[in-house]
Amino acid sequence: MHKWEGTPGKIPGTAAYLSHTRHLLRCSSKGNSAGDVIWAGGAGEFIEWVNWEGEIVYQFQLNNAKRRLHHDIAELPNGNVLAIIWENYSQQEAIQEGRNPNLITEGAIWPDALIEMNPQLDSIVWEWKAWDHLIQDFDPAKDNFGDVAMNPGKININHFSASGQADWMHSNGVAYHEGLDLIALSVAHFNEIWFIDHSTSKVEASTSLGGKFDRGGDLVYRWGNPRAYKSGTVQDQQLFFQHDVQWLGDGNISCFNNRANPQYSTVVTFQPVLDSINWQFLRNGTGQFLPQNVDTSFTHPIQKNKLQSSGLSSAQFLSNGNLLVFSGNQGYAFEFKPGENKTVWEYILPFRNGLPISQGSIATNNLSFKIKRYPPDFTAFEGKSLEPQGSLELNPNPDYCAILETELPQESSLEIFPNPFSNEVKIELHSQKEIEVQILDYKGQAVVKEFLKDRNISLDTSHLPAGMYFLLIPEINYFRTMVKI
Repeated sequence: MHKWEGTPGKIPGTAAYLSHTRHLLRCSSKGNSAGDVIWAGGAGEFIEWVNWEGEIVYQFQLNNAKRRLHHDIAELPNGNVLAIIWENYSQQEAIQEGRNPNLITEGAIWPDALIEMNPQLDSIVWEWKAWDHLIQDFDPAKDNFGDVAMNPGKININHFSASGQADWMHSNGVAYHEGLDLIALSVAHFNEIWFIDHSTSKVEASTSLGGKFDRGGDLVYRWGNPRAYKSGTVQDQQLFFQHDVQWLGDGNISCFNNRANPQYSTVVTFQPVLDSINWQFLRNGTGQFLPQNVDTSFTHPIQKNKLQSSGLSSAQFLSNGNLLVFSGNQGYAFEFKPGENKTVWEYILPFRNGLPISQGSIATNNLSFKIKRYPPDFTAFEGKSLEPQGSLELNPNPDYCAILETELPQESSLEIFPNPFSNEVKIELHSQKEIEVQILDYKGQAVVKEFLKDRNISLDTSHLPAGMYFLLIPEINYFRTMVKI
């Protein structure tokens, strides 16, 4: 519908969003890390405000020996932008704060911080630093010594599941709740989501006092892995290298739980338990923040391992009640109706390693960060043409880009595996009548046909070349993308 060209000398960063100010807010970097003191996956350098015509109307830059933008941003209602940054501290500084020297393998530590950028003032108007809220029980002679379990608002500088790499926390998502004035931060290496009180002043954010929750910049809530504050075991862990933390309309939280299972990823939601009289989030008798478990968990409604991404990825609950899920490693998106086993839209982003591929090719190494759907009446589209401008993929075939709707009738039970497949596709089907099954190539030609009724069958696919195929069962309106490797 529309595209913005990149800027010479820059490559896209991880995050890009449309703004109510009618701008595209996008992250970017130089791409070449030579000479950069701070560099790791998700590294950024610029936040750009770009108009519809592609002109950069304002730019914020941060990449030096001390601080660097990375991963995600979030626009606030006042037009300011929250951004995640790394801060660089030396090995000596880390040891003085209580870091175990054996956990410093790259000569430095880069804890995360948040900054709030005001584009009108061209300045940072608020910030929060993890470095100001540390605790450790390793060395009583060093700073921040204390009882980790008794201080869940503090961040254990020796959290055991974090490796010795400098990118110690690897925060990858930030979201803001206007009513509570809280920031949700996804901290992947801790397998947790943290809440930070944005109502604090700059000074209060560096202390343990002040703000609506009177905790200053200490964490007011954390969830996903109680071991991070020594209040649980491995059985209590709920999040696994999660991405894309989002506030839902009712105050719930959702995120893409990347490594929830070795075979598949999930999307989870949970409801933090807030005592709004005393302004504190409640914990159970063992000190763990509530709830005890996720409230809901979703994966692909037909084949779980079709949704599997070790990193990246996103999930968005839409106004129609559907869930839009994006698996970043594969560039695969689908929208489905939770609880109904019904997929209503499916899309594969046709790129591999940043370059377009032909329709029918396998989009491995897609490496896309997230997607977000905007309604046609979104402010940025006012007065703008949304006519189709062509296809992203090479050699497109529009016949197979129609809306997909898959719903299994109650009288049928169907399992199809594996996917990706090699020399055969196995089908388990129980139906009251004989049903035709077809495998189509990307041109729509049937390359395999079988008739099934109340039996298991293996379709011979050894003669098919590698690529993308479609499994079609016309009788029950079933259509599914399959990949041969």
